Amino acid sequence: MSSASRVEGLGVLSKLGTIDKRLRWIAVLVWMIVIFAFSQQPYSGRESEKVLHDYNVPVRKAGHITEYLVLFVLVRWAIDGSRERYSGKKAGNDIKEPATAGGAPPSSGTLATIATGFVPLDVIAFLAAVVYAGLDEWHQSYVPGRSASLSDVGVDTCGIFLGLVLWLAVSRSFPNRKRTTDSTTQV
Repeated sequence: MSSASRVEGLGVLSKLGTIDKRLRWIAVLVWMIVIFAFSQQPYSGRESEKVLHDYNVPVRKAGHITEYLVLFVLVRWAIDGSRERYSGKKAGNDIKEPATAGGAPPSSGTLATIATGFVPLDVIAFLAAVVYAGLDEWHQSYVPGRSASLSDVGVDTCGIFLGLVLWLAVSRSFPNRKRTTDSTTQV
């Protein structure tokens, strides 16, 4: 293989990596649309009760928990990809960026890089999912036979918290994916 074709091959791999990071956010968007579609169904509580009877409420609440567990994991995964794309570093809450003169965190101009100088990535993903849960409940207030419920946002938040626990457990199970502060991979 000539060096020109090797360089060309690396360009293709680089483009695939970029597409992968975009696909992460597309996955988040698709999942948000799925949640929106479930919320858009009029009188869904009455309809599901005809089939589930006494199990209606527990099954519906389990659905809320599952929807938002998945949303948290997808948002956190997408943030990870964005951080890798723009900073060249693997994301993680234990990564400390080297401080610039005056002690301020460095800025490459991206939200993921700027925000992580102040707030852990898990908190950003958690808050984003909670905000979406609130907006989804507000949206339901306009759907016939549905209502907005703060308790449902609480149930959604339980799912988000379980997603956080799952994310932390899995990310700690694979420590070789983390980067040290000098951007070298631990092997």
